[in-house]
Amino acid sequence: MPLWGRCQFVENISDPRMTQRIAQESGARIGGTLFSDALSDAAGPAPTYLRMNEHNARSLAEALGA
Repeated sequence: MPLWGRCQFVENISDPRMTQRIAQESGARIGGTLFSDALSDAAGPAPTYLRMNEHNARSLAEALGA
């Protein structure tokens, strides 16, 4: 299986149950939560668009073993 097929990510504004079910049935793992259209609250990991992009890049790199 290619590297990109080994993990899935949950979007912060969606219900994670479908992604969790797909991961369970496919053997993939959940790589983390990514932020897209909605930022986190001020205390969260993505309170600004700059921090959102940093968080997403770090989450992707960690999950894919970079």
